[in-house]
Amino acid sequence: MILLIAKLIGGNAMMATAAKWFIPLCFAAAAYNMSIGISYGYGFMEEIPFLLLNFGVPSAVVFFVTKNLAV
Repeated sequence: MILLIAKLIGGNAMMATAAKWFIPLCFAAAAYNMSIGISYGYGFMEEIPFLLLNFGVPSAVVFFVTKNLAV
């Protein structure tokens, strides 16, 4: 969604900027999600797969989309 809005507003250059902001924000949200899981009694090692899914998949998509744009 962030990339689509950036594309509509400013083209490929804006998409690269949006990606630079999205990845740290995505990590912060995934880390917060992990901390909530740990506070509810799940173990750190139980939460790692969810952290990887919540952060890794969206970040990989953003990475490959911006890489293919050759910005």
